Amino acid sequence: MLAVHDPTSRKLDPTAAPHARCWIDVVAPTDAERATLRELGVPDELVKDALDADELARVDHHETGARLFVLRVPAAADANTEVVPLGVVTLPSGTIVTISAADTGIPRSLAAAYVDAKTPTRFSLDLALHVAERFVATLHAIERDVARLEGKLRAALENDEVLALLEQQKRLVHLDTALTVNQLVLERALH
Repeated sequence: MLAVHDPTSRKLDPTAAPHARCWIDVVAPTDAERATLRELGVPDELVKDALDADELARVDHHETGARLFVLRVPAAADANTEVVPLGVVTLPSGTIVTISAADTGIPRSLAAAYVDAKTPTRFSLDLALHVAERFVATLHAIERDVARLEGKLRAALENDEVLALLEQQKRLVHLDTALTVNQLVLERALH
């Protein structure tokens, strides 16, 4: 799905036509949407990188002048979520494109907030703030789930509760790793 940010309504409009110096959000793009991105000057390899489920957080500069900024984000703010990449491609024309394989809801929440989509650096920092807020919400959900599982575990020592607790521990490790890598990328971006 391809949607264009409307600063007046603070929404991502799937019916609006993309144009220069706008913010475009793309989720699991179709071949036609990829062609539209190519027409706007978004290099195919940057789109491919942003959609790669194993892509790590990083900042990259393309020979065309485009920049790719990838953060790892929780797909949802719940205890059973996975961490997925969310890419931001900024073009020399001033166009900003957020790309993800899964609908995380972060671009919608960013659109609803006051967003300066005319300044790519400010936009990327606002996005990083929304990602950090999602991590905090996800960590709170996991903490609540761990407390619930610990209560069950105290009541009845069954393998199911132990296994569920171990699964949550693995999720915490994934979130911690993603946060650490995001921090390194943000520090690099500031320099």
